[in-house]
Parts: sequence; C-alpha cells; structure tokens
Amino acid sequence: MGYFWRALKTPVVLSAIFLVVLGSAQAQEGPQAVGSGVAAPLVSALADASSFDLTVAPSGTNRGFGSFCAAEAPITLSTRPISASEEGACGAAGVRFLELVAGYNALAMISNPQATFAQCFTQQDLNTLLVPSAAGQVIDWSQVNLDNAGGTVQVIVPAQETAAYALLDTVIEGDGLRADVVTAASAEEAVSAVADDPNAIAFVSYADAVAAGDSVRIGEVNTSVVGCAQPSPASFADRSYALAEPVFVYVNAEQADEALTGFLMTATSDAAAETVAAAGFVAPPPSVTAVNGTILSEGNDGREFSRYVTAFQIPQTVTGAVTIAGSASGRTYADRVTAAFTSAYPGVTSTITTLGEADGFRRLCNGEAELAFAFSPISEEQLANCAALNVVPLTIGLGSTSAILLANAADTSLACLTLPQVASAWAASDAPPAAWSDVDASLSSGAITLFSPPFGSYVLDLALATAGAATDVTRADSAVQVSDDALYRAAATANVDSAMTILSFEEYQNVLTNEQANVQAVAIDAGDGCVSPSAETIADGTYALSRPLTLYVSQAALTRSEVQSLVWFMASDEQFDILLNAGIAGLPFAGLEGIRNTLQDAFAEAAAAAAEAAQAAAEATPEATAEADAASAESTPDATAEATPAS
Repeated sequence: MGYFWRALKTPVVLSAIFLVVLGSAQAQEGPQAVGSGVAAPLVSALADASSFDLTVAPSGTNRGFGSFCAAEAPITLSTRPISASEEGACGAAGVRFLELVAGYNALAMISNPQATFAQCFTQQDLNTLLVPSAAGQVIDWSQVNLDNAGGTVQVIVPAQETAAYALLDTVIEGDGLRADVVTAASAEEAVSAVADDPNAIAFVSYADAVAAGDSVRIGEVNTSVVGCAQPSPASFADRSYALAEPVFVYVNAEQADEALTGFLMTATSDAAAETVAAAGFVAPPPSVTAVNGTILSEGNDGREFSRYVTAFQIPQTVTGAVTIAGSASGRTYADRVTAAFTSAYPGVTSTITTLGEADGFRRLCNGEAELAFAFSPISEEQLANCAALNVVPLTIGLGSTSAILLANAADTSLACLTLPQVASAWAASDAPPAAWSDVDASLSSGAITLFSPPFGSYVLDLALATAGAATDVTRADSAVQVSDDALYRAAATANVDSAMTILSFEEYQNVLTNEQANVQAVAIDAGDGCVSPSAETIADGTYALSRPLTLYVSQAALTRSEVQSLVWFMASDEQFDILLNAGIAGLPFAGLEGIRNTLQDAFAEAAAAAAEAAQAAAEATPEATAEADAASAESTPDATAEATPAS
C-alpha cells in the first residue's frame, strides 16, 4: 500500500482537496479533525449526515499525526496507519489513541468484456504498464505479460487532481505515471472508452466499476500468496487487494466524550454505508464495523487494525530446538512448515512426534513438547495435568482437515450420502456390502468399487470417525483397490461405474485443477440436508466429514525466541499456501492477522508471567532463606535460655 503523502507526489491533488474541505470546515465549530486531505471529505460527509459539529481542517498526514500526538487536536485522519515513531511520540506525550476505520479509497481496473489480455495483474505487471519510463516504450500487451496476445495498449486514468489518481500513483514505482496515458474527465467517459476498444484498460473508483455492470470486466490483482484477488470490501479489509487504502480515524481516548463517541459509533458502523458510498468511498465490511463498535464501547486503545506495522520480527540469527507432538493429521502441515522455517532459519531444529492427541497433550503438559496438534479440544483432566505442572496452553485454530468423497458422475444416487451410508460403505465388517443398494435401498444397484488411499491414511481415519463408524478399520475386501496417487484414484473412479474414492482437501483441489471429467463430489447429509464440500462449508462446520485442527502452544515456551519465531512464521501471510497445500481449509487469509494479534498478546503475557515467576523465585533465594535462618537463630538462644535451668 502506498501513502498519499509520500514524497508529496501529487501537490495538485492536495491543493484541490484542501481548498474544498477548508471552505466548508471554516464555517463549523466543535472538535477539530486534522490530517489527510483524502480522508477529509468522507469524515466531513459523515459529520454532516449526523448533524455533528466537527471542524475538519486537513493539514497533511504527517503534520496531522504531529498535532495529534502533541494533544493539539483530538482527531487525525489518515490513509496509512500510524507509524512506530509516531506511536512512540503519542506514548511519550501520554496520548492514548483509538484506531477506527471509516471506509476505503479503492480503485478498480476495467476493460472490455472481449479483451484478450490477462485480467489478473501482478505488481510487476502494473509497474511495467504504468511507470513513467513505459511512455512510448510499452505499447503492446505482450510486453506487459508474455502470455498476452498482441494488441496496442491504451491506458485511461482519472484526472490528476483526484484522490483516485493519487492512489494509483502511490501503487506504481517512480514519480507519477507514464505521460502518454489518456485522462478521463469522468467515470462514464472511461467506461465508454473501454467499450470502444478491446485493448483499453481504465482505472476508476470501485463504486464506478460496479455501477458499470456487465458492460465492463473488473480485473484482479495478485500481490500476495492468496493469488488473484478481486476488489471487494473484504479484500480491502484483509489487504489482499493492493489498489485500496483504508481511511483511518485516530481519536484521543481522553477527549472522546459522550457526544464525540456517539457520533463515531454511527459514523463507523454499518448504518453509515450509504453516506460513505455517496462520498465516493467504500463502506467497511461488517467484520470491520464490529471491531469499530467494540473499540468505542469498551475504550480499547492502541492498534486494532494496524498491528502489522509494529509486528514481531523473527531474528535472522535465531537458534534453538522445538519439539512438536500430537495428532498425525497435522503431520503433513508440520513437516512442510518446519522444513520451510528451518530452510530460512537454519539455526533452529525441530523434532516431530505424532503418536496421537493423548500423547501430544501428555508431552505438552510434561514440558516434553512446546507445540501439539489436535482435533479434539483439550479435556478438563488434561488441563488439570497441565496446571499441576504450571503449563498454560494457548490454542490457535488453523482451519479444518476434511475427507472428500468423489464418485462416478453417472450414478446420480451417489450425489448425496448420509453419514450412516458412508460408514456402511467404507468401514470393515463381517459382511461388507457388494452393491450400493446393500448400503441403502434408496441407492442404485451398482457394484461398489472403492479406490482407497493407503490403509492407515489420516483421511480414512477422519472419514470413519466423523461418519460415526463403529470401527476405525477400513474394509479391505476385493471391492477395494489401494493407491497413494490421488489423480489415479480420481481417474479410475471416472472410468468405473458407481465407483468412489476418498481424498484430502488438498488432493481434491488438485483433481479440480486437473479438470478430471465424469466425477462428482459427494455431498453429505448429516441431518440438515445435503452439503457439498467447499472451503466455506468446511470453515463453518456444515460439511460433516471435517474436523477443526488446533495448535496448542505452551505459554512458558513463548518466552523463547525459537518458539516465538516458529509460530509467528506459521501465521505469516507468506506461509498461507502451506496451510492450503497441506489439505487444511476453512481459515481465511484475513484470519492470519487475527492469529498474529493473538500471538503478540500471548508473547507479552508469557513475558509477564515469566517475570512474575522470577520475582517469586527471587524471594525464595538462598539469601532470603539465610535471612530467615538468621532471624530464627537470633530468637532461638533466648527461647532456649528461658527454658534452661540456671546452674
């Protein structure tokens, strides 16, 4: 994300916005908001809609934070988070701040629906297309991306004095944009231009792009491990879409009286959505407005939305050893993430022992392991064992592992199965069913053929356990063929009538990518209707053949740099694909930031607990014991003398 004020790249924009807002601000009375000129029109509109007297006097982001942290203004506005040095200045002056998000300034790329160039742009693509040096040089779409067909590039941008142009400028390297762009006086003009030219691309506000409907295609941006991200309030909030910036409202907590808090409650809630949109911005999603409400109602000061600015940093020279235990279902992920971690930080070694949840919890509570993976929540008895040894476990939800049933598409009776039907078809028994009608009369008479992963595979165990099978043993009769090649199992299922296989979520994604024909994902009816497997249904728990995977971490171990570093590495944006590729679904990309926030709090709590324990231990040092003994010795002779007869 670029900063609007960085290097004062667009002075024309600043002057225009300052003049517009200052003109209305000078006639108002009440608390004063300083800071960003881009954010000012939105906050002015919100104040007007609430009939709240607020003086909005944009001074520039840097000066705004200077005034705010000197307690000279109760509110400052910004399209970037407060910096670490500014936060320090506020702290030194005793200024506690509330951090709110009122909306987003967001751009969208639009093109002709018949355009042949790639619709997902990397940061490199954007720079190639728009940097100043591209003028007269990058003139064909094949120069932007080698996979593009040829075509003469035409770039349409907003007027230079607009906030939209300023945002685009900050995303692109260098000072300004290429000089041969076409400037559109309005969004309608930009939409018309791309309608007339399949080789044109235009940059307009997100709202204008959505309003254009099917007359345009909206492009995507790929600047993170999430891949190609479409513009939306959710992708603006989780920072996976680069052409957007938040409108931050920083409020001095001590000066947030009842009237100001009431205004802010409305201005940063879902109720303000129409006002935000009318001002040309994008309203925050409910996940953000809910946090705004909590901040204001509970007075939560400090960073809530921008902890990534002052986040924990892994020391490059970190050393040590980490032991991991628990369920085998977490083994694939544990192997992959520790391999990536030790490759980047070779001073740390890891030992992974996955002998089951009970063993994992025992090792965690005994201090034999710092981390443990488990499907099931830790029991009260296990917690008591931990407490007896002064071990406090921190729980981190990583998503869910799941078993996906894939059936031959020609047998429509297999489109949805109940849990008892799954258990009957896959579990070992004295008389395993030979046909699907033996499982249930409502199913076809087709012969059962099961293409199974290797026996003992966690995905088989998961399927049987979640289906409620009476045994955890998979049938191994002549109807079952075993292969560890998921693509082979999927292809075999497609070629055999009424056949079925079972896959992990990762394997299922690979089958989809491979575009295997004549197969269907089997929906599961656990009592509330048929639910198909997807990242969403796995996340919300409605897909029954899935179980949440939880990482348990010893709080005491979180004082050690190598343990802090490993769990932080696991929660980093860059490692999100390891989770996905290990067959773990249901944790949204935005959820990683929440985990990192939890970890930073946990690091601080662990340090505080360790300091408290150290202080308690110091009070029981040999010196303290010696003092107690000396005091006892001083009293003992007197007592003895009193009890001893005189000679």
